[in-house]
This record gives sequence, structure tokens and C-alpha cells, in this order.
Amino acid sequence: TSYKLNDNLTDTGNVDVIGNVKNSTLAAVLNYKWKVSENDVLKAYIDYYQQNSNDFKNAEITYQNGIYDNNQNNYDSNAKTEVIALQIDYNKVLSNNSNIDFGIKYTGTNRFSDLIVQDLIVTDFIEDTDQTTDINVSEGISATYVSADKKIGKKNYLKAGVRMEYTNVNKTNFINDTIIKQAYINLFPSVFILRNLTENQSLSVSYSRSLQRPSFYLLNDNIEKVNDFQYYIGNPNLNPEFTDKYAFDYKINTHNISAFFKSTQDKITEIYTIKDEIAYFETVNLGAQKRYGVEYGYKNNITKWWFLSASTYLYNESYVDEQGHSSFLMTTYGGSIFNKLTINKTTSLDISGFYMSPSASAFYVSYETYSMNLALNKTLINKKLNLRLDLYDIFNTFSYRTLREFETFKAYYRSEPNRRAINIKLTYNISNNKKVT
Repeated sequence: TSYKLNDNLTDTGNVDVIGNVKNSTLAAVLNYKWKVSENDVLKAYIDYYQQNSNDFKNAEITYQNGIYDNNQNNYDSNAKTEVIALQIDYNKVLSNNSNIDFGIKYTGTNRFSDLIVQDLIVTDFIEDTDQTTDINVSEGISATYVSADKKIGKKNYLKAGVRMEYTNVNKTNFINDTIIKQAYINLFPSVFILRNLTENQSLSVSYSRSLQRPSFYLLNDNIEKVNDFQYYIGNPNLNPEFTDKYAFDYKINTHNISAFFKSTQDKITEIYTIKDEIAYFETVNLGAQKRYGVEYGYKNNITKWWFLSASTYLYNESYVDEQGHSSFLMTTYGGSIFNKLTINKTTSLDISGFYMSPSASAFYVSYETYSMNLALNKTLINKKLNLRLDLYDIFNTFSYRTLREFETFKAYYRSEPNRRAINIKLTYNISNNKKVT
């Protein structure tokens, strides 16, 4: 890392991090479908997920010119997460080429996490109480929805619905004995209209409203050290961001072209403040983000042994502050590709990849990202045994790079996560004559 003041290099530093991560995960799913009558179907779902993790890191920061002091820290974090989801859906077929669906769902999440931070003082590691955390966050989401769809004539189709959610969040900080509560209700309407022009062509328009909740990590109200000159400040008062999306789609055979506009309110983003050469950045709800663009998609069997799926996009994005001023205007493009090559009846090879040009957020610009993956699939024992070998980021090209520029401060950030990996998955399917799998 290079540190500059008034474009003059003051010092160069290295941050070396070593450590290990241990995770254990348990997941269970139960789905049940009951055909009440010829026109009525009831579905029930129960999902359970549990994960325990431990992440230990030792970070050593050294400087070449001696302007700043070398230092070393230990970070020992433990987390336990439990999620249970209950859902019931009811579908009823009406006599006039229409359907009605309604249902209820509850998702409960409980997450306990702590972080012990130690600074190397002479020869001993001493706990840094300003960075140590110990929190418990519970979130309950109760939702209900209703939707209806109807065929109008031979060429038209209409679907509309609305979902209501009640969210209740409780956060306990055991370090300073504080409890933070949040509760809110939201409505999410949607509408979709389709017209079939010919047997192979269709036009559709749609509108939907959705939300993105802040993660438990962002709701942490403690200070976290990134390096000697950057600190992260959590924000327990973060609210969800809401997005309204309008889309127009045209499909012809295996091609799909769409134009869209997205407006995100209460955008979750980061702001910086500078004090004594240190940048403190905090995640907040601020302003809106506008995006409009076009997308193109293609799916088809090129030959008997080659299936191709590809997509590309181009969009313009800008941030609008609370005074209505636009900034960080940027045009972004990219795409993804997926190839399935069938070698024989039991063996296939997947080749996939993506590219994304530089993009803008509310207060920073992200550089281009790209990666490529391979996967080998093999079935055995009359297709009951499935073996999959994944090779992720085979050319080791994936990285995060961002640039934040202000009147008196500029930060260039680069991270190369270890996404280059090999994953082996072995699955055996057991089924009986009653179609229970």
C-alpha cells in the first residue's frame, strides 16, 4: 500500500494476513404437496439452517521508510447462525382461465457473533477493548401475499399481486449492555402483462417493488480497523433500501431483448470522514440510485452435444443526492456465458465465465471484474450416483478494486479473494415407485 500526502509519497506499507477458517453447516428441508381437489393444491415448506464458524487471522503491517510504526494484530471471531423458515401456499384454479394464489411465510434468524482483537505490545498480545465485539441479532419476518393471473383471449395474459411484510429486529450488544430494536411494515405490489404476437414472438411489460435489507454485519455498531489509515464504523440504525423496477421485454424464438429502469431509494452506501490522517467510513441510507439500460439473452442447443446460454447488458447509472443533484454518472456493460458440452450419455463439461466493465456506486467507482470456471459432470449406477468436479476462477483473475475520491482524500482499494478453488460434490439419489425422492 502506498500512502501519499498532496500527491507526494510519504511511505509504503505491506499488510500480511495469515490465519484459518473453520465452518460447520447443517441444513434440512421438508416439502409437502397436497392435492386437495382437482382445482386446489396446498404446499407446505419447512427449512432449517445452522452454521458455526471460527475465523482466526494475524495481520502484520510493516512500513519501508519508518514514517509510521509497524504493528501486529490478532483477530479471533466466532459466529453461530440459525435460520428456520415456515411457508404455506395455496393455489386455486378458477373456471374462467384464471388462477389465484395466496400464502403466508415466517422466517426467523438468530445470529450470535463475537470478535476478540489483540494488539502486539512489545512481546505480548493485549486485548483492544475498543474493537472487541460481542453481539446477538435476531430477525423475524412475517409475510403474506396474494396474486391472481388470467388468460384474456388467445393472446393476452395478465398477472398481478401484492406482498406484505412485517419485520422485527432486535440487537443486543453485550459489551455496552445496549438493546436496539427495529420494526416496520412494507407493501410490495407487482404487475405483469403479456401479449403473444405470433407463435414465436411476445411482448410484455412489468412493474415490481422489492427491498434489500442490510446485513447483520452492517448493523454492527462497533469500530473495525481495516488498516492503520482506514476504520469502519457500523450503523445499527440502517434501514432497508427499496427498488422500483419497470421493464419492457421482447422475445422471439431463442432471443430475448429487454429495456428497464430501476430506482432505488434510501440507498445503502458508504460515506467518509477524515480525522488526523485517518479515514472513517460508515454505511448509511442516503439519496437514490437511478439505473436504466438494455439486456440481451440467448439460449439454444447449437448442436446435439452443445448447449449455449449467453447474455449481455448495457446500463447507465447515477446517484442522486437529497438535493436532487446527480453524480457518479457512468455507463457499464458486461455479460456472461455458459456452455454445456455433452461428451457421452453420462459425461458432460461446463464452461462458464463473466465480464463486467467499471461501475459506479454512490461514492466510489469499481474497476472491471472477470472470471472463468470449468465443471465436469459424471453419472454412474444408472444415473443414481452423480459426481461433479468444479474448478473456480481457473485463471486466477478475479479481484475487487475500488477508487474513492474526495476534495482532500483519495483511496484506492484492491482485494484478491481466494476464489481459485476445486470443489468435489458426490450425490446419490434414492427413490421408490411412489415418486418419493
